[in-house]
Amino acid sequence: MDRFLYIPWVKGQGDALIETLEQQKRIIGVPLDIHRMLPHLPFSGRPYLNRFARSFPEAFKAYFKKALLNIEGPVKGLIVTLDWNAPQRLCVEVAQEIGLPVVLIPHESVFADENLYYRCAITNTCIPKALDIIVWGDLQKEIFEKRGVHPNSIKKMGSIKLDRYYNFTPQLTHEEFTKKYGLKTDRPVILFCAQPMDIQFGNAEDKKNYSNVSKRRVYERLAIKAQNKAIEDLIEVCLTQGYQLILRLPPSRDQRILSAKIRWAARLYRSIVIDGDKNTKRTTPEESLYHASLVVSLNSTMLLEAGLLNVPSLSMGYIEFNELWHQKGGIPIARSCEELEACALKLVGSGQHSFSQSGVAWVKKAFSIGFFDGKSCDRIVDYLTRAYSKDIYLNEIALI
Repeated sequence: MDRFLYIPWVKGQGDALIETLEQQKRIIGVPLDIHRMLPHLPFSGRPYLNRFARSFPEAFKAYFKKALLNIEGPVKGLIVTLDWNAPQRLCVEVAQEIGLPVVLIPHESVFADENLYYRCAITNTCIPKALDIIVWGDLQKEIFEKRGVHPNSIKKMGSIKLDRYYNFTPQLTHEEFTKKYGLKTDRPVILFCAQPMDIQFGNAEDKKNYSNVSKRRVYERLAIKAQNKAIEDLIEVCLTQGYQLILRLPPSRDQRILSAKIRWAARLYRSIVIDGDKNTKRTTPEESLYHASLVVSLNSTMLLEAGLLNVPSLSMGYIEFNELWHQKGGIPIARSCEELEACALKLVGSGQHSFSQSGVAWVKKAFSIGFFDGKSCDRIVDYLTRAYSKDIYLNEIALI
């Protein structure tokens, strides 16, 4: 099997993409754990690694070169799922300097502001360093081309992340699912997909100041506050209507985004469950979506994923952002507790997705190759094994 290097980063995001590629049994991901390359750092974790790479780029590159020397056997190239942050961008630079091919396969697509997609909040880096880019569909392709990426560098192959929803078969019965959360089987389950509320959210004036760290952090706190207000209103609706609520936290952040009021409500009412504290989920994303009566979020891609499972979804416009799923996908949006309750009453029990007909057509082109067939991973692996055929022995290259 062909061996490709990759850089472990977030387990439920880029790392999961590599694991999915490996399931084809034709390629193997060889991890380069850059977190362990720097044993002298006083603390571990991505924030400290990012800071070190930004502050001492040449030292970081030297450490990475030494790590490459320890790779035994042939490799075909380096796969990255993002290269806008300093550590992975420097790794890409080193790879290109020594002649190691690099392919970028973004693990995530646009869910809010196209201008802020694939952009570092601190350095404002927004153009991929990799020269070979595999995107989901037209939306990513257009964004990268507008930023100066040559069209020949971009290949549309669909989304590995969305493959799993094609002909999805649940592993749990609804009774088994609700039991995992301590919920009742005869009452509707609302799934709220929380987000870290990072730089893809903000108004026009704030976006100009994202290079200013203090301003960015202030707005992030305001965005988290808005999400908490949306959740609090949703809790009120659920308690009023007798719905059950699962609050699913994002993979890259846990306890910091929920207010004390929300956590108190989860302790007080058995019908409200927080899923994902300490980054441990009770069920998979697709299983959670499948068993939900309604999926709600400020603008997560899980609103799209719900539609692929024919589950109704609702966007919550509690903060200013590019309401992608509402504006182009046609799904309903609620901006107040009253609108939220009215939408929930209409959608819960509807038994069908809430995208418009034109929205479905847009989704197929924006996030895939004009259709969803569950074969994006096949196409990508076919391409990788065909385009990267040369064996490279890193321990034979003069890296230092």
